[in-house]
Amino acid sequence: MKSILIFYDYFSPAYKAGGPIRSLQNLTALLSESCRMYVYTSAVDLGGAPLTVEKDQWVPFSKNVEVFYGSLKGLSVKCVYQQLRRIRPEVVYINGLFTPYAVLYPLLALRFLRLKDSSWQPKIVLAPRGMLKPSALSLKAPKKKLYLRVFKALGLHKGLHWQATDPQEQADIQLFSGKKGPLSLLGNVPLVPSSPGQHTKAAGSLRLVSVSLIARTKNLLFLLKCLKEVPAGLELSYDIYGPIKEEDYWQLLQGAINQLPSHIQVNYKGAIPPEEVTDLLQQYDCFVLPTLGENFGHAIFEALGAGVPVLISNQTPWKELEQVRAGWDLPLQQKPWIEKLKELTDMPDPEFQHWHQGAHAYAVAYLEEKDLKQQYLELFGIL
Repeated sequence: MKSILIFYDYFSPAYKAGGPIRSLQNLTALLSESCRMYVYTSAVDLGGAPLTVEKDQWVPFSKNVEVFYGSLKGLSVKCVYQQLRRIRPEVVYINGLFTPYAVLYPLLALRFLRLKDSSWQPKIVLAPRGMLKPSALSLKAPKKKLYLRVFKALGLHKGLHWQATDPQEQADIQLFSGKKGPLSLLGNVPLVPSSPGQHTKAAGSLRLVSVSLIARTKNLLFLLKCLKEVPAGLELSYDIYGPIKEEDYWQLLQGAINQLPSHIQVNYKGAIPPEEVTDLLQQYDCFVLPTLGENFGHAIFEALGAGVPVLISNQTPWKELEQVRAGWDLPLQQKPWIEKLKELTDMPDPEFQHWHQGAHAYAVAYLEEKDLKQQYLELFGIL
C-alpha cells in the first residue's frame, strides 16, 4: 500500500483554523482505504492553545491514518528530515505556503534526501490554500514579499506539482510560479451533506449566522455597516461564531456593534467544534459571509448541505447561487447587500422553504458531480 505524508500547521483535534483542517480530515477519510496516510502537524490549535495529544511520535488517528503532533522540538528541520527518511512516502502533500516547518523544512529536506538517494523520487504536491490570493498577500505584505523572493531564489518552486482549488487560484499560482509547471485544478474535500432538517422562518425577522475566523479577510465589518442601514420595523439578529485571529480587528467590530440601532442584535458566540456546526447552522435562516476571498469556503458548503441558504460575496467559488435558489453571491457594495437583507427579512416562510430545499439540493448535486476520490488518486499518482 502506497503512502502519503501530509504537512500542515494544524490537524484535528485542532479546529480553530477552520476549513483546511476539515478538508484534510475529510481527505484522509476519503483515501484511507486506498493508501496509508501520515499527517505531520503541530501540537497546538490556532492561537497556540495546546492540544491534549501525545507529542513527537506517530499516533493512530483512524484506520490507516497516523498523526505526528510536533512540539517545538518536534517541528525542527532535523525532525522533519528524520520522518521523511523513515516513511519514504510516494507522495508528499504540502499545504500552505508561509509556515517554515510545514513548507520550507520538508522542501529543503526532500532536496537533500533525493540527492543522497536518487532512487527515491516522491511526487511533491503543494496546495497554497489561498495564500497567493492578492487579498491574502496584502496582509503583512513586506514580510510575505521577502519570503516569496527567498522561496524562488532557493528554487523551491521548481519540481512541484501545484494544486489550485478554483480558477482564480490557478491564475494566482501561475503568476507566481510560471505557466509551464504542472498544475491541477481540484476542489477541497467537503463534508458529505446531512439531512436538511426542519426550520421555520418568521416573517418580518431574520436570523443570520456566520462561522469563520475573526479576521480582516472575512470582512465582517462591511456586513455590520450594512446592517446599520437596515430600517426600523425589521428585526434582525446576527450571531458570530469563530476564534478571534486578529484582536485589533475584533476591537473594530466591537465598536461597530455598539453603534447599531436597537432593532439589530449582534452577538459573539466564540469558537465551535466542527462536529457541532451542522446542528448549529440549522437553527438559523441564513448563513452570511462577505469574505474578501475564499479558495473553497467549508463553512459555506456546510451551510448549503444543512439546507441553510447563504448570503456571500462574489469572491468565492460558489457562483450564480440565486439561479438554483441556494443563496446569493453579491458584489462587495453596500447597496445590494442592504436591499437583500431587507428582502430576506420580509420573506415569508413558504417562499423561504424553496431556498431551504434549494441549498441542500445544490450541495448534494455538487458532490454527485465530483468523483473526488478518483480525482485525488490521480493527482497523487496512486491508481
